[in-house]
Amino acid sequence: MKKKNILWAIIVIVVILIFIILLVVKNNINNNQYLIIDNYYSFVYKDNRFNKADFNSLLDREYAGFSNKEFIGYYELYGKDENNNLYFTNDDSDDAYAFDTPFLFATSGIEVINYEVLDATSSDLEYIRKDIGVNIKSIDELNSFKKVKYDIDNDSKDDFIYYASYYDYDGNDSFSCIFLIKDNKFYMMGLSNMFDAYDESTIQTMDNYSLGYLIKIDNDIMMIVAMESTDITYYSIYRFDKDLINIFGGTYD
Repeated sequence: MKKKNILWAIIVIVVILIFIILLVVKNNINNNQYLIIDNYYSFVYKDNRFNKADFNSLLDREYAGFSNKEFIGYYELYGKDENNNLYFTNDDSDDAYAFDTPFLFATSGIEVINYEVLDATSSDLEYIRKDIGVNIKSIDELNSFKKVKYDIDNDSKDDFIYYASYYDYDGNDSFSCIFLIKDNKFYMMGLSNMFDAYDESTIQTMDNYSLGYLIKIDNDIMMIVAMESTDITYYSIYRFDKDLINIFGGTYD
């Protein structure tokens, strides 16, 4: 009788342990956050890192959708076609929608931050001259020079993200860049150069950088950098914690 009671006790303990393990696994899965950017980038965020998400893991989840950085509602991922175009559906319609890029879809634990893009000023040219090393005399020489003011590490001080492009048809210093100014220190997030290029069609193929999105996860603010190439836009993800940290480098492993 005692052996039988001991056996039942062991069975009960094993069942309880299995239940606890399954519950922990389920909670960990539910605590993961999912992010879709355009048709080619899908992430799962766990253990403070972005990793490539398996396509099936993206299904059956509700996403806040943004098209051209404007909120468009809540959607679920429906599927993809042979060209990797993603299709989404929502409760208001039985139809599946494909969106023009750029777009972003994020689960509820990811906050997409609104920010204002400002024109940089002549005083900001010092960063181009000193840190990029191109002697721009006037801001009018640049094709584009923008900045975003935001406190990217919650220290109650404004930080600035700049991005600029310059087409030099004399074949010298065409470039596009994006960088962070934090506590008066310069942090490069992306730079492309083109030398010995004189015609517009060639220079127009240069990769161009801009700020894609600002997002917040668990109170950590992350900067999603967009690098627009001739046929696709690549993305990198940065955050700042005592230094600039690249937590996703632009292409999958």
